[in-house]
Amino acid sequence: VPAKAEGYGLRIDEGGILLAAPDAPGLFYATRTFTQILRLRKTSGMRLPCLEIRDWPALQYRGVMLDIARQVERPDYMQTLVRQLADYKNNMFVLYFED
Repeated sequence: VPAKAEGYGLRIDEGGILLAAPDAPGLFYATRTFTQILRLRKTSGMRLPCLEIRDWPALQYRGVMLDIARQVERPDYMQTLVRQLADYKNNMFVLYFED
């Protein structure tokens, strides 16, 4: 398991599935990666692959800025966007607006 902050390890083999992380954000990111693998398996019909992933962020802040100065987005769109950004391990979401 990477000992770096927000890092995680994911292993899938014949013995089972293991998610490990040194902190809560790392475990969250491990579950997001595992969910992506499950989603791929569901759409392709393939079995879970045997694999080992060790991952950690190269940057402390990973985010997106959304300009809502000219068009305010609907709350359901914003919630969907935040969930998608979490899937891609973004940890910052900034709204830009003018008075």
